[in-house]
Amino acid sequence: MCSSRIAALCTIAIGLAACHGIPESPCVPESPRVPESRTGPELPIVSESTSDRELRLTSEAQSVPTLHLQLSRDGVSGYDLGVLSMDNWPTFTLDENDVLQVEDTERVVCLLRADGEVIWSEDPLEGGAPYFRGSVGAARAQELIDRWAEIMATPAKRLWYVGDSTFTRLFLVRDAKVTKWSSWHEVHESVGARVFEWGVTMEDVEGVEWSEDYRHFRSSWDELRGALRSACSETLGRPVKLVFDWDQPASEVE
Repeated sequence: MCSSRIAALCTIAIGLAACHGIPESPCVPESPRVPESRTGPELPIVSESTSDRELRLTSEAQSVPTLHLQLSRDGVSGYDLGVLSMDNWPTFTLDENDVLQVEDTERVVCLLRADGEVIWSEDPLEGGAPYFRGSVGAARAQELIDRWAEIMATPAKRLWYVGDSTFTRLFLVRDAKVTKWSSWHEVHESVGARVFEWGVTMEDVEGVEWSEDYRHFRSSWDELRGALRSACSETLGRPVKLVFDWDQPASEVE
């Protein structure tokens, strides 16, 4: 519908047209011109339905390769060194159907093989899925294995934890012998506790220092963990699903 001003102009135009014998035509206001988009036509917004998302996630999960590993409390069969997160007492939970479930008491943090293959967890402290697999190369792997062997050959106390605690275990396999170092300090210090040879406390303890043996153990531990963590951080990994089977432990050196 024309506005009053446009309607008046239309009336005048029609009158003039009639005077000059021009056929009468209706007065239709011109639509405003819309500038053409320079970015192309606007695409419709497509939202992913719940069922489509479930199918996509299932497809992605099925595309992740599965690796079966032989696991024991001494290490993982086929790998020359590694880091495990361990619980001496299992954790029991109820699933959505109120069925009792037992959580894993051994979780992989990082594994290394002499050919360069490395597997690591997204959680560098407590391990567990999701996992990633890559390669550091055989030369770098041998360098790490040799360095670990050199440090772990140092005569020192290798176990620093109380029997019912959560702790971290480093293992090295050489000549069918397993050398293990275990400590609870990483887990407890991550929540702000102070760790000494004699125990763990959340209180401020004045005037108490580490013994020379424990100081040496901690500095050696940090070097072992740091070297392996650095190798993993430099590696481009792809997701991998780990399935663990229990294996008989190898001969061990505590």
